[in-house]
Amino acid sequence: MGGPNVAIDGKLVLMASGGKDVFDKYKQVFDTIANKTFFLGKSGSAHSIKIAMNLQISLLALSLAEGITLTRKAGFDPEKFLEILNSTYFSTGMSQNKAYKMIRDEYKPTFTLKNLKKDLDTIVAAAKDFGASLPIAERATEIYKDAEDAGFGEIDYTGILEYIKKLSQ
Repeated sequence: MGGPNVAIDGKLVLMASGGKDVFDKYKQVFDTIANKTFFLGKSGSAHSIKIAMNLQISLLALSLAEGITLTRKAGFDPEKFLEILNSTYFSTGMSQNKAYKMIRDEYKPTFTLKNLKKDLDTIVAAAKDFGASLPIAERATEIYKDAEDAGFGEIDYTGILEYIKKLSQ
């Protein structure tokens, strides 16, 4: 978790699964690019956690987009909204960093909206396979699909704000 810039700084959170002997053999490499490494057991386990993490990312981006939009429509500077949010227990890395780019309409992709939508498809399918009901993930998938269909697929996933703005016009 973290993307290319985080890997360069050696601050990824790395999740690995598969053969423990292979993990142990390459642990030094993992520790070079990650500040935290988790071995999760049998093959496929890391993927399950990764998609659960990407579900969190998609919902945080949507929540910030809607909070920013609501704040703007109420006549307030969204920077004040972020300042207050980041002063609370509900602050996140995304609200502290990417959200400020969102309010400046900066969507240089680190992970495209289209790719996050693809992950949401995987999440919904996996949930069904596991017998889990994830109604918010299902609705988020629809929203991201609509945003992609509206031409926002190639920008950063935080560009979901642009789609929400379009709906609010």
